[in-house]
Amino acid sequence: MASRDQPNTFQTPEEVLKLADCLGHEDPAIRDQFAYGAFVEILRQGDTSPRTLRLLKEKLIGNIRSASADSEGFPAPFSVLVLAEIARIDRLDPFMAQAERSALARVGSDYLESIEDYRGFDPEDGWRHGVAHAADLMMQLALNPLLEEQDARIMLAAISAQVVPGNAHSYIHGEYRRLARPVLYLAMTDLISADEWQSWFAALEADRNDPRWKDPYASLEGLARIHNTENFAAAIFVRSSASGDASLVPIAEAAEAIIKSIP
Repeated sequence: MASRDQPNTFQTPEEVLKLADCLGHEDPAIRDQFAYGAFVEILRQGDTSPRTLRLLKEKLIGNIRSASADSEGFPAPFSVLVLAEIARIDRLDPFMAQAERSALARVGSDYLESIEDYRGFDPEDGWRHGVAHAADLMMQLALNPLLEEQDARIMLAAISAQVVPGNAHSYIHGEYRRLARPVLYLAMTDLISADEWQSWFAALEADRNDPRWKDPYASLEGLARIHNTENFAAAIFVRSSASGDASLVPIAEAAEAIIKSIP
């Protein structure tokens, strides 16, 4: 990766797109430190043309859509993380049409909701971290004042689908904190009504009539459900309570209700 004191060597659209191929490399030094690090440097310089950003966005979306054919599981998580950088650019200096922004919210939400690979960090392979990286894209979109109501609802549905992941997996790499961030930023907008928020949080509460919450301490799946639900709610509660933002008081109360509902 070029240092901050040197001009980055990836200047043309072709070079930038070629760099995107490295996001699926099996070597974490190439994938994470070199490729992703270079993208952060390139995209935060603020001089990437809208044409190049669009070409890169489409290539990254292609990587995500072909993720099911990749058993190693590297390209999609790192592609969505670079998409978060593109969404950040659009947030600070809008270049997308509204339809493009909505399409990006849909792609990110579909990917987040579809994730079944919950591998995080591996000492040899490095990071995958699909849920957290997709949540980072959700956060950048949630921070964008141009986000529309329908996009916010789609994003919240995807987030709720991963609060409790499948396969009795317990999050151990901070995924619940990353999932909480876009929820908090969306709560600071007027995109979602109070009634919708109440319903969204209520759906996460432990329901003793739901078979999934029957005797949760007697199975790995039940224990994982307790662990993930409680940690997500705690992340929401702590951040919203500590924010001093009056608009987040109902969110803090809803998160507390989730914690109290857990057997």
